[in-house]
Amino acid sequence: NLNSINEALGLPISPQLFGLKGCEAMVNIVQKMLGDGYQFEGPSGPSDDDDHIIEDATAQGADSHTSGVDSTVRLRGLPYSATASDIARFFAGLTIAPNGVFIPVNLQGRPTGDAFVQFSTSADADTALNKFQRAEMQSRYIEIFKSSKEEVEQVKAA
Repeated sequence: NLNSINEALGLPISPQLFGLKGCEAMVNIVQKMLGDGYQFEGPSGPSDDDDHIIEDATAQGADSHTSGVDSTVRLRGLPYSATASDIARFFAGLTIAPNGVFIPVNLQGRPTGDAFVQFSTSADADTALNKFQRAEMQSRYIEIFKSSKEEVEQVKAA
């Protein structure tokens, strides 16, 4: 049960972990496990149910890291509240490289509404450009453009 997991992870336990409290407890458990470096894996074999799983790039034979092919895209029109997790969910079914999401901020430290995403393969980057172009996130349509690691570094340096 949830309290047993909470106790094993050193999280607070509560006698009333059902409904919304149970959901909050699960979120805390997953956040704790991710923070501890745990990597979740989906069921074996491909299926439509696996689309939400973000796998480590090394499991996919990341061509952008080995062949010099750049698989970076730039997003424009993001909600200012968008996080790297939101972006990963937006690209459900595609594999994002480890630490592959960069969200630039302005001089006041606020997100600009842009982001850069490094996919594990050029095929995933192409799919993002074609299949997800003008798809919506939180009622905002997102524009996607081909980019490069160099553009990301330029934005980071600015």
